Amino acid sequence: MDRIPMPIPANAARILLCFACLGTAVLSGSGLSVDTSDREAVRQFYRSLYYASEGAEMDWTGTYSIDSIGLPSPAGTVSPDWVEATRLRVNFFRAMAGVPGRVEFTDQRNTAAQDAALMISVKQSTLGSSEVWNPHEPDATWPFFTLDGRNAAREGNIALGPVGPAAVTSYIRDAGNNPRVGHRRWLLHPPHREMGSGDVPGSEAHLPANVLWVIDGSTSAPYPDLRDGFIAWPPPGYVPHTLVYPRWSFAAEGADFSDASVSMTRDGADFPVSIENQPAASQTGGHLVWHPQGIQPGTPALDFLDSAEERAFKVTISGVAGSAQSEQTYTTRVFNPYGPTEPRHLARVRGEKHLWSEAHNSVSVRMPSFADGKRLRELSFRTATWIDDTTSSERFAFDVSEGGPIVPFSGARGGSAILLGHPDDARAGQSEVAELKTLLMPNPEATLRLRHRLTHATRNQVALIEVSTVPGKNLWEPVWSMRGTADTGPDSALMDSFEEIEIHLHGYEERTHFLRFRFLLDPAADSTNVEYAPRTDLDGNPAIGWAIDEVSFTHVAEVDVLATRDAGPGEYFHYKPEQDGIVALQAGATAFGGYPLEWGRVRFFTVLSGEGHPFVGESPADSINDGHWYSTPIGNVLAGMWTPEKPWVYSDLHGFIHVIGENGAYLIYDIGVGSWLHVHPENPQWLFHFGQRVWLYFPLETRAPERRFYLPHLPEVWAGAATDHWIHERDL
Repeated sequence: MDRIPMPIPANAARILLCFACLGTAVLSGSGLSVDTSDREAVRQFYRSLYYASEGAEMDWTGTYSIDSIGLPSPAGTVSPDWVEATRLRVNFFRAMAGVPGRVEFTDQRNTAAQDAALMISVKQSTLGSSEVWNPHEPDATWPFFTLDGRNAAREGNIALGPVGPAAVTSYIRDAGNNPRVGHRRWLLHPPHREMGSGDVPGSEAHLPANVLWVIDGSTSAPYPDLRDGFIAWPPPGYVPHTLVYPRWSFAAEGADFSDASVSMTRDGADFPVSIENQPAASQTGGHLVWHPQGIQPGTPALDFLDSAEERAFKVTISGVAGSAQSEQTYTTRVFNPYGPTEPRHLARVRGEKHLWSEAHNSVSVRMPSFADGKRLRELSFRTATWIDDTTSSERFAFDVSEGGPIVPFSGARGGSAILLGHPDDARAGQSEVAELKTLLMPNPEATLRLRHRLTHATRNQVALIEVSTVPGKNLWEPVWSMRGTADTGPDSALMDSFEEIEIHLHGYEERTHFLRFRFLLDPAADSTNVEYAPRTDLDGNPAIGWAIDEVSFTHVAEVDVLATRDAGPGEYFHYKPEQDGIVALQAGATAFGGYPLEWGRVRFFTVLSGEGHPFVGESPADSINDGHWYSTPIGNVLAGMWTPEKPWVYSDLHGFIHVIGENGAYLIYDIGVGSWLHVHPENPQWLFHFGQRVWLYFPLETRAPERRFYLPHLPEVWAGAATDHWIHERDL
């Protein structure tokens, strides 16, 4: 039975340690922020940034040995990646809540929190079953006691069980005996700017521990500007369902909730609630706390979605004193953030179907509205066929707990198969994994085939085939799953023989992804009695678990990344191919201060030799791609190239030009301006600056030397001289 103590909030001198089952980048100066009214922005913020803080290794350098007591630093350190992952998780939640997501961790606070984590982990292991203690008040009798550690414990959130980023999530959840949501309150307190975090991993005798030093000298400072004007969890707007917990909370600067009431509706129907905490006004802002009636506030997780993809919860809070508004109404839209991203929300390369090998081709990228930059990579492909188990060690990366992953198996056509199972000492949440090392790209008709056998498996054991499209491979999403039965006896085999299955990779067409096979001991299982069938049979043979054989693909390509570069902000970039033939380009947006989002669909181009050749014809329709024009500046392309019968001219160097009159006037569509430019020899309001390759526009009524030009493109060389894209002629 796993009993995990829950987190303990800072400044909780009267709150005793309560045991309850919890289950198992550098920021810019302005910090992280997200518009929660934009569903896709929230979805990508969660998929990219929340999962960017997963997967770091703690790499603890300390020790639990009592022989180290009195030495300079028995608490050790954790890896910089682990610290940054924890800080990112803090700022992720603050940004979601609409408070400044710019918290920094200081070395002094990190070191002190590290001391506190070791002290608390060791002290907890010495307690008797009925002993009462306050982890926020260490004293000199505690093993590994330091004054810095005491300060961090007094001013910090404390968790026993979850550590690092997981501890931050547990502080937002605030389950168990925490009706005042103290962890959540201090982590989201708007004025806070400096924190620190420390972790120890635990041992057979000690629980893992995290201390997050959350209270700094700004606690009583006035609130900065808030996105919503208040702090709520879950906040108004769109929120992933995995981040919505039984306890809801609301706070506003100077608010007194002594006489407040709360009402909620779900999709328009009444949704009764029970209030847990109604604080009076305080300088540091207590939270009004409530939970849905009939649901225990200590519940580790709550499925607000049921079978729906989205549900709307309207919250009305009345009777608030001391705040700018006595009544506040907002709507939280709980939604499912998982599954393939719709193509319209992905970055996508656009442009002519051909490129010129000797030209800097103008190529555009369609990006999400919330993007702040883009990446571009060039790919090569080869056909993915089938994977024989005799070579699987070269094709798969394995993470298994014991024994070899490839074992003799009755019924496997090659006499052996990949076997994923659970060891005798497995814990809820533990997985064994076989991950394909190669990046894949399926076509619309793509299928995955394999032969498999799930032998003895309980309902807590799940076979999964998963794909990952997000950077870092921290988010894996299932495309197929199979759960075991409840029986574990010798005659309870779920599958007596190997069976073939075929899986269609719908939603991932023309996108790149990784694929893996995972055998999971469900973390949602009852942790007091996790029943599972271990991988060794009664004779000690490794034959129980999920066996996989003869993995094969149709209409799937294996992908090699040849080069990746930052293509900068804006929609357009210049690209010069390295060689003739077929080129595959893929774009991925960045957002929220430069964090990479998912890669978009792959676009194929044919590279032709040379610098590009003019096109002359009656219509440009055959040379238009995706409904967009692609043009670049005017040069001497008009001379001798057009005729009244064929008024359209195209060149990679000059773009489309349409002659509209005998006097030489012409229309030009410019990609930077996004509209038609009327240029006339006798009235040239639009000019082209060949040095900087930008269009300039000036009003007719202005004359030199005070003439100003408008720049649709603003080169860096003029950025300091221009005002709202207008620049003096003398500065050109």
